[in-house]
Amino acid sequence: MNDAMPVVEMIKTLSYDHDRLREVGARIIGAIECCNVEVACGDLLEFQLIQDSHFWFQDRLMEAAAYPGMEDHVRCHKRLHTILIAINGVLCSGRYSALTTDLAAFIEQSLAHIKEMDHPFHDFLIEEKSG
Repeated sequence: MNDAMPVVEMIKTLSYDHDRLREVGARIIGAIECCNVEVACGDLLEFQLIQDSHFWFQDRLMEAAAYPGMEDHVRCHKRLHTILIAINGVLCSGRYSALTTDLAAFIEQSLAHIKEMDHPFHDFLIEEKSG
């Protein structure tokens, strides 16, 4: 694995993304609940940009670290990305009234991904570097 960026800094970067995803996710849900489609679309785009960047960086780290859970983790990233693109299309088309539940479920899945898959990867990185 490349030592150009210390593991602690890698994990800080990933955790910062997680915090931003939580914040923007809450704004999206609030905008949908208030029927403010324009704000929801802008926030959803921001969520997508953060998520895409985060997934790209994390996928490279997993590859470099030879992370044994990489295949499932990357598959989850692709699934979440596909769902987000579909939701974005529906939301930006103006058919948002039926989306509140789907969007909330997606945000919940994205945040669950952090706990279920990202945290074990962070632990792996720490063990890999300290071992």
